[in-house]
Parts: sequence; structure tokens; C-alpha cells
Amino acid sequence: MKLGYTFKVSLIATAFLSVTLEARDLTTRQQEIVSKLSEAELSFYNRYFLPILETDGVVCVKVGASWCPPCQRMVPIINELKTELHGKINFFELPIEDLRSSGNIPSLLLKAFFGVTIASIPTFLIFKDGQLIETHVGSMNKEALSQKVSSYL
Repeated sequence: MKLGYTFKVSLIATAFLSVTLEARDLTTRQQEIVSKLSEAELSFYNRYFLPILETDGVVCVKVGASWCPPCQRMVPIINELKTELHGKINFFELPIEDLRSSGNIPSLLLKAFFGVTIASIPTFLIFKDGQLIETHVGSMNKEALSQKVSSYL
């Protein structure tokens, strides 16, 4: 499942650089949004969104922050589950600090691509084959998180 943008770069005789974006498997709305991204925003998209969209199977994304105690309590739980469920479920993180420092674009991308607005952290986004299937707001114990993500295997 390819969902990103590839770059075709060609040098024009006048020494200008021309970049053409080629969309793959994105909705029209998603293509429109990504086509308007600045270089920095596109870098953010490629760093955080593409891995989520391109990963087949079950993916659990934690939206959190280093200054958030409930988010930090989830770190060892997620690390244990990464080991226990390796090869079955992929875990990613969207650090809220990076979301905020990147302006409004992360919020726009979250809304356009996944239909969610992050109002509280930690928030867990669970995907299967690139499609958002569940959200959960708040921390939880290891068993609850394991059961929640494993139910989609």
C-alpha cells in the first residue's frame, strides 16, 4: 500500500529546479492538502504520517508529550508491548511538541487524513491497513492496551 508522494526532480535550462509531486492512493482531499504543503510541512508529513499510512496490519499511535505524566507512564508499557507483540503490531509516536512547533498543519493533517482532533493526551489512534479504526483518550494499563490492539489482529 503506497500512500505517499514521490519526487521527480528535473533541471530546467535556466537553472531553475522543478519538483513534481506524484500522488499514490490518496483521496482527492488528501492529495489537495499534501500538494499545498511547504517543504517543512512535507518533511513533517513524510516523517510522521507516511510510516503510519504505509504500514500494513495493526498500528498503534500514541499522541503524547514529554511533559505529560500520564503519557510518560505509558512509555514503559508501550516498550514492553513493542517487544511482546513484535512482528504483529507496530507502535508509533506523534510527539505533541513536534505537532505544536509545526504550526497548524499537523492538526489539519490529522483531521483530513484520520478525521480526528486531538483535545487531550495521551490519545491512542489504532489503525489497520492504513485506516483509523479506533481512538482512545487517556492512559491505560498494559493489559487494557494489549487487549485493545490485539483485538484487531
